[in-house]
Amino acid sequence: MAISEAAYLKMLWERYVCPYCQSVFPRGKRVGSGRMSDGGFCSLSCFSKYHALTLAEKARRLKRRIRTHNDS
Repeated sequence: MAISEAAYLKMLWERYVCPYCQSVFPRGKRVGSGRMSDGGFCSLSCFSKYHALTLAEKARRLKRRIRTHNDS
């Protein structure tokens, strides 16, 4: 049975394992948003690669908002 992404990220969070590269990292070295639901990563590079599509969509929405604001 497959587990949800949230359950997967929580499991790795508790074990200090990076969801992107699968490396184990020491306590206190976790990178990310600080929310367990977003996962904990060994580096900012792994965080950005794992969340690339989400971050790109947020950037597109922000760009659209700025353009709309400047046009009014």
